[in-house]
Amino acid sequence: MTPVSRKWPRVALVCAVGSVMTCGVGACDGGGTAAEPQILAVKDQSHWTLPLDPYLAPHWAFELYAVDLLAEECMTARGLSENPMIPYDPNAPDPATHNGAGRRLFDPEIAAVYGYRWDPPLKYDRLRALELNATMGQEIAEAQTACEQQVYKGLDIERQDDWVLGTTASFAPKADQVVVEAARKWHDCMGDLGVTDLPATPSEFPTTELWARWGLDDQSGDGGDDPMYDSPVPEEIDYAVKDAGCQESSGWAQAYYEVEWRLQAEYVEKNFGKLEKQRAENESRVKLFKSIIDGSYQETGR
Repeated sequence: MTPVSRKWPRVALVCAVGSVMTCGVGACDGGGTAAEPQILAVKDQSHWTLPLDPYLAPHWAFELYAVDLLAEECMTARGLSENPMIPYDPNAPDPATHNGAGRRLFDPEIAAVYGYRWDPPLKYDRLRALELNATMGQEIAEAQTACEQQVYKGLDIERQDDWVLGTTASFAPKADQVVVEAARKWHDCMGDLGVTDLPATPSEFPTTELWARWGLDDQSGDGGDDPMYDSPVPEEIDYAVKDAGCQESSGWAQAYYEVEWRLQAEYVEKNFGKLEKQRAENESRVKLFKSIIDGSYQETGR
């Protein structure tokens, strides 16, 4: 059997939650007219929540598991007893190193435990995803793809296209002068580590040399071929704690968060109607996927 890689993405959790609404909160009033834009996310730097978070699409593994559950009958009809899946638990907590939007969290407490590594996702089994990437045969992969397409058609929905997530990458908080000035203070704070090629900003640290020295680029570790899930080495912990502390004391973390929040808030205010329409669609999908996973989905009752 020749392995066929479906290349499930290596991402952290992104899972919007909520119930289906004809109009999202603040999107329309009782008469259906457009309301004033409002920020739905609660500002919280410790969890790095941002204004566009309520509009992110359900996590890829959430959607894929629900679709593959419905694809089992199709796979059986094709004479295949195996329908490889990645189970997903929407009720599991977020990992310690990432928030519900999949955004990296980093502070002295997290650094002291994980260094620059990641806590494995808890909602789905990433090792199962890696296993399927490495072992799925051509026949099963092609059949599963065809059956998934059939399920999407039956559900009358398209595959996930998280354009909001793509939008978040267009903002550049690090170019703001307040952030740039705070980065200089961070650089001064980090000076006593003696890193010869210390970058100008925290977003470029650790350096390539440190990354290699700590085995973060080693594909033979115990993290399932991904060193980001391995245990950190002692020196890495020391540097990470220092880094996180300097990000706080220099004001860089707060400055970056405030600018990122402002940029996203401005985008929400300008695109509120479009975003609220997307949020209603996301919530509908979440309700649908949950009903499939918990076994309450009825085709005639959707």
